[in-house]
Amino acid sequence: MRLMVSYGCMDLTIVFYIFKNGSSNKYHSYMELFFDGMLCFLGIQLIGVSMLHFYERSNQNTIYLASICAIFGLWYCYFVFHQTWRQHFLLGILLGPDKMLFIPALLLFYFKSITEDLKTNYIVKHLTIPSIVYLASLVIRHFFPEYWPSFDKQQVPIFFIAGIAIFWYYFFLTRKALKLNLKSYLQPKVYRRFLFLFYSLYSFMLLTPAFDMLKSFWDALYTTNDSTTTLYALILEYAEDIVYLHFFFITYVFSLYALTELNFIRRLLFPNDPLLSENLLMNTEEISNLLNHKLIAQKLYQDPTINAVSFAKRFNLQKKDIVDYLRVTKKGSFIEYINRLRIEEFKRLLKDEKHKNYDLVGLALECGFTSKSTFFRVFKKQEGITPNEFKKQL
Repeated sequence: MRLMVSYGCMDLTIVFYIFKNGSSNKYHSYMELFFDGMLCFLGIQLIGVSMLHFYERSNQNTIYLASICAIFGLWYCYFVFHQTWRQHFLLGILLGPDKMLFIPALLLFYFKSITEDLKTNYIVKHLTIPSIVYLASLVIRHFFPEYWPSFDKQQVPIFFIAGIAIFWYYFFLTRKALKLNLKSYLQPKVYRRFLFLFYSLYSFMLLTPAFDMLKSFWDALYTTNDSTTTLYALILEYAEDIVYLHFFFITYVFSLYALTELNFIRRLLFPNDPLLSENLLMNTEEISNLLNHKLIAQKLYQDPTINAVSFAKRFNLQKKDIVDYLRVTKKGSFIEYINRLRIEEFKRLLKDEKHKNYDLVGLALECGFTSKSTFFRVFKKQEGITPNEFKKQL
């Protein structure tokens, strides 16, 4: 939280500095200067974070995240320098539009590379269509500008339609990959963090072309000055401000996310190992069988000294394997799981006629509890009544 506040204060300080020092420019309004400053600084932030990720290159998915940061950063710089890049082909490649077409595929790579190594042919396959659309757009914009689809001339917006189709296709494809590839692999808190990133970026990518297309159609269809048209134009203008403020917020959140994915910052803010262990992924069935046939069938839970470390060591596993399995299967901690088994064993023994005159504490110790107080506390928490009350109900 402190990082977010300080990060935001730094943004506003620099933006207002740009705003203050540029206010004398007679060709820009105050609001234009403010938004130019915000766009420029967001772009610089994202490019800076991208460079840090490229420098770090801790794993494969870091490269994809760095690429996304770079494209977003250049996208914001494109708006600030939109007059400059049009004059030069090389600047058009660097600062020109349509590089956002690559983000859906890169986001898919980023998520999938967390759990698997992506093959080259898989990467090439998914980058082919965005590359074709991007290159066609680049060539037409710079060498055949007269053929560029213009809403003012009411021609078919081919590149807008292609962009929206790409975004929606990868929206469903990536959402499916998240559910199938990551849900069982990540800790719930980390998985929710990835979901938030996914929906935030796609709210940005799906809304941008849709709103631009709506605005362009409106500009092309309504050119009269009657009161109804003026009202709709005013509503559209305010809606545009709200949409772009939303874009600023999403970019700010994404910039923070990318910053916290740097290893030296993540070590300060998040657990060192957000992924579930590899052994759990490969041995889920084996761990399940161990718990069912060893811990339960052989009643290892009756051993009062057993814990996650000793149980894992007995079967050549790591403690993390057991702990992760119990968490993913929503069985709680190892001691909670053991105590539930002990309570169920106690209830089974108490219902047996030959144990009906046994001392309750004696039965509890036989089930693996180490003290009367622990037994009574756990029983009351699990069953909602005391052991004595339970016995009276039999």
